[in-house]
Amino acid sequence: MSSRTVSFFIFFSMFLTVYGSANYYIIKRGWQCLPDITRLKRAYIVLALIWAFSYLTGRILENLSPGFMANTLIWIGSSWLGFMAYFFMILIPLDIVRLFNHRFHFFPESWGVNPRKIRLITGCIVFGTVAMANLYGYINACHVRLKPLDIAIDKRAGSLKKLRIVFASDIHLGTIVGEKRLKRMAEMMNEQDPDLVLFGGDIVDEGLHPETHREITEILKSINARYGVFASTGNHELIVGIEKSQAFIAASGIRLLRDEAVTVDGSFVLAGREDASFRRFTEKNRKSLEKILEKTDLNLPLILMDHTPYTLSEAEETGVDLQLSGHTHNGQMWPFNYITGLIFEQDWGRWRRSDTLYYVSCGAGVWGPPVRIGSYPEIVVINVTFGGIDR
Repeated sequence: MSSRTVSFFIFFSMFLTVYGSANYYIIKRGWQCLPDITRLKRAYIVLALIWAFSYLTGRILENLSPGFMANTLIWIGSSWLGFMAYFFMILIPLDIVRLFNHRFHFFPESWGVNPRKIRLITGCIVFGTVAMANLYGYINACHVRLKPLDIAIDKRAGSLKKLRIVFASDIHLGTIVGEKRLKRMAEMMNEQDPDLVLFGGDIVDEGLHPETHREITEILKSINARYGVFASTGNHELIVGIEKSQAFIAASGIRLLRDEAVTVDGSFVLAGREDASFRRFTEKNRKSLEKILEKTDLNLPLILMDHTPYTLSEAEETGVDLQLSGHTHNGQMWPFNYITGLIFEQDWGRWRRSDTLYYVSCGAGVWGPPVRIGSYPEIVVINVTFGGIDR
């Protein structure tokens, strides 16, 4: 058994333990809120277990027999992930209050309210709050916004004075984000009349094939830009298999830059790095940025796509003018943005250090829960002016 197989088995076992424990806690609390009616409680248990384990079942079925049933289970299970997160975040504080009340009795029993009635009302309020939050999050996630960004690069780009870039990351094409949403994104991109379109990784969420996903490839092919459409790898391209992902991306008319740099129209350099997780999935090291750029003219403006915003100092040390990243989703659901803020030096938005400007996108799609709360999906429209400093 290979080390990768052992690592996967350990990780999956830990995940099932944590996931199962969290679901047990939530389902048990829901059970305690219900009236003491046997048929109702039996129906509740069956529906709750189906909801809780649809996602894992759907993903397994997707690999064995993709189709309507697998897609339906993935949709049901994905919605549960959003509900589960907020159920957990609300129930924990409520149980802490219950614990303190048990010790200090600041809610006197003499109030005379039936405890069963309190539990039922509390359960309805919790469920209603979580449902409303997820409904808002789903509507929010379906409406991609354009994010304008004006910058100046203090280098000459031949005869080129301006460059209009449309940048999108983390679309996560698959069951949740499909043809309808992608078509709207493509229309928005084309409406910007871009000189360059860049995809900063995680274009796909699942293994898509040119033969079976022709509508998606045709939509991606419809995206036009004067200097072309380029992409870099994200961790999800590696998770589903880089060869499979690369074939799909190439069939969609997109040039995938894998640890390579190209000079565009003799005016600027565009580089794309393998994702930071490259070694974990391939047991190979990605090239250093210095190695990638060794045959390029560093006097030209240099634009870099690097999906995961780790080791940002490397771009600065190598003379990169603009680095575009994604991956973080800005947490996707509040309050997870506070966690991404602790993990990454820059987890969303624009940031300049020395002569390098960084932009980390919160992404155009969703991963896991089909909702965004506290963040919104974005396509970044970057208007670059060459020959001036933008501080």
